Amino acid sequence: MAVFLSPVGGVAAQFFTNSGVILSGGKLYSYTAGTTTPEITYTSSGGSTAHTNPIILNSAGRVPSSGEIWLTDGISYKFVLTDANDVLIATYDNIVGINSTFTNFLANQEIQTATAGQTVFTLANPYVPGANTLSVFVDGVNQYGPSATYAYVETNSNTVTFTSGLHVGASVKFTTVQSLTSTQATTAALVSYTPGGTGAVTTNVQTKLRQYISPEDFGAVANGIANDTTSVSSELANANAWLTTSNGKYLIDATTIASNKYLFGASIVGNTGSSETLKVGASAENVKLIGVDVNSPSGYAVGNSAANARNILVVGSTINADTGYGILSNASASGTDGFVVIGSSVTSGTADAIEWNHSGYDAYNFSVIGNILDAPTGTTTVAGFGVGIAGTQGHITVGNHIRESALEAIHVESVQVRGVVSANTGKTKGEAVRVLNYSGAAPIIYSNNTFTHNGTKTGIKGIRLVVDGNGNLSHNVVANNVMTNFGIGIAPEDEYQIIDGNLLDTCDTAISGAGNHFGTNYAKNCTNLLNLNAISIAGKIISNVNVLVPLTNANGLKPGPYCKGIFMPFAIAHTGSGVQSFTIATLPSRISGKVVITIEGNGTQSVFYAAEFAWDGSTLTTSHVVDQYNGAPSSATLIASGGSLKFQFSSGTAITATGKFDFDGVWYVQA
Repeated sequence: MAVFLSPVGGVAAQFFTNSGVILSGGKLYSYTAGTTTPEITYTSSGGSTAHTNPIILNSAGRVPSSGEIWLTDGISYKFVLTDANDVLIATYDNIVGINSTFTNFLANQEIQTATAGQTVFTLANPYVPGANTLSVFVDGVNQYGPSATYAYVETNSNTVTFTSGLHVGASVKFTTVQSLTSTQATTAALVSYTPGGTGAVTTNVQTKLRQYISPEDFGAVANGIANDTTSVSSELANANAWLTTSNGKYLIDATTIASNKYLFGASIVGNTGSSETLKVGASAENVKLIGVDVNSPSGYAVGNSAANARNILVVGSTINADTGYGILSNASASGTDGFVVIGSSVTSGTADAIEWNHSGYDAYNFSVIGNILDAPTGTTTVAGFGVGIAGTQGHITVGNHIRESALEAIHVESVQVRGVVSANTGKTKGEAVRVLNYSGAAPIIYSNNTFTHNGTKTGIKGIRLVVDGNGNLSHNVVANNVMTNFGIGIAPEDEYQIIDGNLLDTCDTAISGAGNHFGTNYAKNCTNLLNLNAISIAGKIISNVNVLVPLTNANGLKPGPYCKGIFMPFAIAHTGSGVQSFTIATLPSRISGKVVITIEGNGTQSVFYAAEFAWDGSTLTTSHVVDQYNGAPSSATLIASGGSLKFQFSSGTAITATGKFDFDGVWYVQA
């Protein structure tokens, strides 16, 4: 703290009475300028030892001890000098230290309209009489000195008295200059602020700072140990403010967020034992959590369990619940319209990372976009989803990374409508996507998702379209997904599904289930291709490895299933000794269709063979054969032999190659 020598009694000064007598025992009081608020003075330039207030003068009329008076930099003082009996001798106001770095003054203007003959005017803004801190204009003319038309007397700090009455309607402007006190000098309301940019409007620092508030403004400790619920709730009670936070952590009980609250950068720790941490209030609108860090040791971290909320947005936040849902909107949120989670990290230790559970079918427009989700250790058979969706009317789950889920990465059920699940990726200990719907639900689009099963895959399904006692759902679109390391890549259980363009990688069975599903799908390194119930129809399956039984009848009932196409390789090892045959697949119950077989071996030996053919269970016939050879091969044909479909051709040269079998038509299995 800087101090400067006082111009009143500064160094070795001697005080006298008005009659010239040494002021022995006199008193020198110090106040904040223009007030009766005591203000400290100091004995030396170190500014460490304060004078008594008042200073009692010694017998020589001097300041005792050091003989010096030092004033705090930036503070304007008032000194009052009295005799030993407190009889006033003099007052000195608006005094600052010699060479003090600044003195602040505040200029005020006020205009009053005179009544007829009015002489006395009371001012709203005080001034210091006799200190040249007042100017007066009457009808635009400065009234200066005793010869002015309307001469006046500075009666006291709030009163001006004219020596003669003014005419009715006279406009009197008073301009006062007031030296600011130490408190006033640091008031943000008195410091102007002009933002940069064209058209920016000048305001003051106080108004600017109040656009943003934090829990510390309401007494928060922010150490993650002291309970800051009251402070955070007080912050949230302020209307329409951007609520910002420091680098501290706020320990809170369950706290409700109302309409038009924008919570910025908060680090929130839920109190142990609370069933919830941050919750959106009933009918709350335009709630935004941006860059928020919420850690809930019990219960859900962020939730919507009150009716009729609207436009909830969670962006760029980190949400963690040790023993509950990361983010939850449940059946109590009836009428809620608009909840978007985007670009955030959401984790649940024992439940779902994000759960939309709307059993009343009356919550609308929920989106989960571009998040990192984690639910690795669900504790029950119904908890541990990356995203759980039930009954939501309009939902989008797009572009999320699921680190791991204990159960389904994405679970959809109940009477939901207008759903899109697309471009999600991740690992799961359970199924990738399960659809379990009631009658009345609308079909969903599942596209461009990539999931890997992380564990023992036997019987675990990648995408499962369930039929159970609650009903079923047809006409789902399952397209362009990649399912890796599942027991079953895709498991349709109902009719009329659009299943097309999917890659089933290293699955025990590529597609297994029931119903009619159309499109071309791809199997990579799968042990089995199609395992379908009776009366089921599949589209074409393309495999990179040979599977002798590409289609099986899962339940053995009649009529059996059929597929509409098969592409797969088969091995060629011709010794060069005339006509030889090579197994393509085990013959099913019936075949009717078209086939193209190509062989390219040893660089110069090739076969192209195309034909229509049929198998009626006992005889294989071919027609419309188109073939072409290069090198030694000739006389190619399809044959049925030993229960297998084989490709036969003649060659005088040994050929080791991979044949390609491309079939379109009906491949039917009775039992």
